[in-house]
Amino acid sequence: MPASAGDGNPPGVVALRARLLGPFSITLGDKTVGAWARPPAKRLLELLLVSPGRRTGRRAACEALFPYLGPDAAARELSKALSMARAALSALGEDVAGLVQADRAHIWANPGTRLEVDLEVQNERLSSALKTEPGMERDNQLVLALADEGSLLEDEPVAEWAVRPRELLEWARQDARLALARDRSRGKGRSQPEAVIEAWASCLAHDPTSEEAASALIRVYGAQRRHALVEATYERCRTALEELGLRISPALREVHEAVTAGTDFPQRPEIGRAHV
Repeated sequence: MPASAGDGNPPGVVALRARLLGPFSITLGDKTVGAWARPPAKRLLELLLVSPGRRTGRRAACEALFPYLGPDAAARELSKALSMARAALSALGEDVAGLVQADRAHIWANPGTRLEVDLEVQNERLSSALKTEPGMERDNQLVLALADEGSLLEDEPVAEWAVRPRELLEWARQDARLALARDRSRGKGRSQPEAVIEAWASCLAHDPTSEEAASALIRVYGAQRRHALVEATYERCRTALEELGLRISPALREVHEAVTAGTDFPQRPEIGRAHV
């Protein structure tokens, strides 16, 4: 990818790329650091790249990466991980080894290194798309931004420090999915019935408790007389909510009952939160 304007690099310079959506790796040109001999070195880099400002305190890093060790032992292991991370990065060149900077209190990514992180690219695309006026251009931008569904920090499925970054990304993605579905339902962008269904089905697939998505699908399926899908959608949402100790809201229940009975119902009912 060409250098972006104002980043201090000549046009055409290839960035150092970090992949967080899927198996973690760092790449420069055709060289990749992807097989990590020392897991703590990889985890330190992952933690650094999902931290605000690509910066973390040493104490916070110790607590995140070595929660089972005492403060002194954790500090020693962190120093080892830092050295091993730099050694692994040196395979891409001495300049890359300087990506990770540290002092006695903090560890951070060198701001002078042009680094492209796929997580940040996706977040920027999602944000830019949502700022665009509803229409075909925004539809295209949202589809592109949502194309990469890679799991954030896939290599760290049980790490507590990875939970919050994953949640934030999924919330951002779901906001974009809902925006796309709402736009299409309102005739903005791809508004063919199959495109509308596809958008709402994606919302429900990623969040089965979404009553907004369930309601929209029930109405569309009802209009198409696809009664089996009406029931399957309602039951899917109801079951997902019950697993959380919640109940279907009265608004969604009314939509389901009206569609099932074949009577009129509000075109855009207000779907509230599920009830405890």
